[in-house]
Amino acid sequence: MKWRLERKLKKISRQVLHDAGHARRMREDLANPADIARLQQSEKTLRDAWEGSVSQKEVEEGIEDVVQNMDLIIPRRAYPRIRENIEVLVVAICIAMGVRTYFIQPFKIPTGSMQPTLFGIKVNPEYQPGWVDKPPLRYAKFILTGRRYCEVRAQKSGYLMTKQQRNNRKWYFLIGDMKPRADRPFEGIQQRFYNGMKMFTKPGTVVQAGDLLARGEVVSGDHIFVDKLRYNFMKPSRGNIVVFRTDSIEHPEIRKTDHYIKRMSGMPGEKIAINPPH
Repeated sequence: MKWRLERKLKKISRQVLHDAGHARRMREDLANPADIARLQQSEKTLRDAWEGSVSQKEVEEGIEDVVQNMDLIIPRRAYPRIRENIEVLVVAICIAMGVRTYFIQPFKIPTGSMQPTLFGIKVNPEYQPGWVDKPPLRYAKFILTGRRYCEVRAQKSGYLMTKQQRNNRKWYFLIGDMKPRADRPFEGIQQRFYNGMKMFTKPGTVVQAGDLLARGEVVSGDHIFVDKLRYNFMKPSRGNIVVFRTDSIEHPEIRKTDHYIKRMSGMPGEKIAINPPH
């Protein structure tokens, strides 16, 4: 037998014998004693095949016999690779959710209120698209630079309106079949655009399907990881950047379904005020 083939068969034999021993120990109290005995005998036959002059045929038959007897003790499940990948995926998701809930949570900076410390999403309305803005290069550009060219074209013909959803700060085009009136609400499809894009039409006008409504280069904001354990062991100090929920804050200008990111400037017992013109 050639040494490469012998080395390969020896490696397979060791793994098969290891798995067979593990299967016996795990199932010896549940499996049929006769099946356990056959598996032990097939293991001994495979070991004996490596004694003296090694025959490739005897080794291969011994490996196959061990595998068949092992299947009697631990039957193979259907689609083992798919099941294993699903199990790994579920475990990974559970670990990620646990880390996100109790330890570290990622956040995206949506606005520029913290500049120059943290930059939010920005739009360059005068950007002219080039060859790097066509697939597949546009995806590489976004991964490497966080910049992407966006243009919004009308998906249908109709009357154009715009609106902002206050709970998430997103802007939308509304395109409806009927002209809006005071006695009826405006209804139509929604198409998102970024505030600051260069507009090519005005609300209240009629657009045709395929018309360019807005375009620009969108620059992604900063992304941060928030430490959720720190303030369980120490108090915040002046100058810290903090993220906090707003669902318990009563104020007409504050969204209740949002997170705010700010720098800590006032401490307990202090009063922060702005006295014009200072």
